[in-house]
Amino acid sequence: MLRTTTLLLVLALLTYSSAQAASGGGCPPGESELVVTIVPDAWPNEITWDVQTNVGTILASGTAGNATPCVPTGPVCSSPCTILTAMG
Repeated sequence: MLRTTTLLLVLALLTYSSAQAASGGGCPPGESELVVTIVPDAWPNEITWDVQTNVGTILASGTAGNATPCVPTGPVCSSPCTILTAMG
């Protein structure tokens, strides 16, 4: 039986700023923070996610919760983004 989970995935690319560079934080030049916020269902330990290029190269991955990985600046999802659970 396939269990359907309801998740909220918010992806937003943030612009790398000179203020971040001056403070030593943020991402290296040519990369931007990708903000990933997942509001899990009752089984958060079963949630994984990844962001891939259109040819399948994984740029970032993680589990339920919040993350801000650095990825190359530009569009990240050329098709719908997907979240996976242990049940599919």
